[in-house]
Amino acid sequence: MGNIKRAWIGLSDRDSEGTWKWVDGTEQTISTGFWYKGEPNDENNNEDCGEMCTFPDKMAWNDRPCSQQSNWICKKNMFKKW
Repeated sequence: MGNIKRAWIGLSDRDSEGTWKWVDGTEQTISTGFWYKGEPNDENNNEDCGEMCTFPDKMAWNDRPCSQQSNWICKKNMFKKW
């Protein structure tokens, strides 16, 4: 993502807390190691959108208030072909 430290990835649990869905309505059913440790945490009952975020030790998913402005990713291949 270059110099961009965070970007929306089109994932939210707005409809039902803890049930994460992509913007096309597909449920995120696979338990993933992409979430940063302790995330998603729904801090202050106000974090319903998922983002890619640069943490001190790695880039990972984070939940954040949907009202906050940020860059966004339309589609990103997460896997390199070797």
